[in-house]
Amino acid sequence: MIADVVSYAIAGIGFIHAEGRSFVPKGFMNAVMKLAYHKVPHLWRFVSHFPQAASGKPQKFILREQTRVEGLMRSRLLPPPDHQGAQAPLASQHTCGLKAMTLGIALRSDGRGTMNATRLIEEWRRQGRVLEVEGANTVLWRMGQGETVICVHGVPTSGFLYRKLLPELASRGLEGVTLDLPGLGLADRPADFDYSWSGFAAWSLKAIDAAGIRNFHLVVHDIGGPIGFDVIRRVPDRIKSLTVLNTLVDVSQFRRPWVMEPFAWPVIGRLWLQSARTPMFYVLIKTYGTRNINRAEADAYGQLLLGPDSGRAFLQIMRSFERTPAFEHGIKAALKERKFSAQIIWGKDDRTLRMKKYAPHLLKALDLEGFEVVSGKHFLQEDSSRAIASFIARLISASGSAAESL
Repeated sequence: MIADVVSYAIAGIGFIHAEGRSFVPKGFMNAVMKLAYHKVPHLWRFVSHFPQAASGKPQKFILREQTRVEGLMRSRLLPPPDHQGAQAPLASQHTCGLKAMTLGIALRSDGRGTMNATRLIEEWRRQGRVLEVEGANTVLWRMGQGETVICVHGVPTSGFLYRKLLPELASRGLEGVTLDLPGLGLADRPADFDYSWSGFAAWSLKAIDAAGIRNFHLVVHDIGGPIGFDVIRRVPDRIKSLTVLNTLVDVSQFRRPWVMEPFAWPVIGRLWLQSARTPMFYVLIKTYGTRNINRAEADAYGQLLLGPDSGRAFLQIMRSFERTPAFEHGIKAALKERKFSAQIIWGKDDRTLRMKKYAPHLLKALDLEGFEVVSGKHFLQEDSSRAIASFIARLISASGSAAESL
């Protein structure tokens, strides 16, 4: 319960602070209010006094919740209400009584969502194979035949983020490849691993060699950008093309988005991580990650983030960001000296790595005149996998044609 309160409070307060304005988008605020109303009565009283608090009409929100629960019950989209664990103070504090309160209980206790997430993860695991790599073993996924395209994920995701993109690449005559970085997804999570970006880059090359891959096209996203750029610095002659998705290059000036910053704080990071076990994680993914996701998929992301170590390795990753001038100079020099084609694709509605702020730095580093814009938030692979695959295939085709003409 304490972890829930901290998670919800950080989300509500942090969002307002990050937006720098006196109001919060109604959809997000309604979600926070719903969680507070159903699960944490003291936080409900707090959020209900926000200036707009669901358009300034908490009572209307309560009545809407009651109507919604009754409708879901009639259509059997929710199981019969389980009144176990219902708190009497909630029923006495709010006029809608137990019926509206049971929505939160059903969302939390209904086993179907968790079962679906577990099944999704198992199906995804079966599509890959264990790859033994010095330092940490992982799971590798390869789909299709043709030129190899290695896709590097960031945080708080894993190779699961590319599950829609790999078959799209395969359908375009390419081999889509991804793997889980140590500390995330289905990879090992050793406590003594070097979770810095350069440490990931060194390990990634060992993994690529272990997979028997020589030359490859590279796709990077989030902190997979700095990691991939350091791979380029180490083996520039093995890179055939580069596709950049919503990432960063001016690492020395980078400040974590508010939704990720608490993970790097002692104590608070552990508490904030517990949001991955609550409906708040689904709210955060829908708000910042992708619109195109259901509850089971969001739960799968949460399970893959926490893993067998309850997310301890992930917290190490968040505290090991290599935001030094030396690292930035190295990756920028490597990008400037590149001899392969490159492109930038951005999810236009990303509110964590905003297009107007981060894309221009990448344009300069890659010496490009423009970039492609697709529908989507930060997890644009969820929203626009087909468009991204088409852009990648087009770049590879153009790169091949250019090489043949030389």
